[in-house]
Amino acid sequence: MVGDPGRQTSSHRVRRVNEPVACDVRVSSDGEPLAVRLGSEWELATIERTPWLVNQHWWRGEAKRRLYYRLEFESGTTTVFLDLTTGEWFRQEY
Repeated sequence: MVGDPGRQTSSHRVRRVNEPVACDVRVSSDGEPLAVRLGSEWELATIERTPWLVNQHWWRGEAKRRLYYRLEFESGTTTVFLDLTTGEWFRQEY
């Protein structure tokens, strides 16, 4: 059970996930990302962690099926996902 904090909580402390942005991704023959266009340049990608599947809102009739990858580049890391419904790639930071 969660206790009463004794004060009104503020919604400004809740972080919203950044909206996904369409991106270009080059994939291997098995569909895994090899490179991502970051700005005007392509950067080689290494998969940083095991990909994970999100399958939500199917009960609402607006299903979201996404396969997420956390990728590492020379310049840093980012998260991309493949929309399994449309086949489009997106970049999404959180």
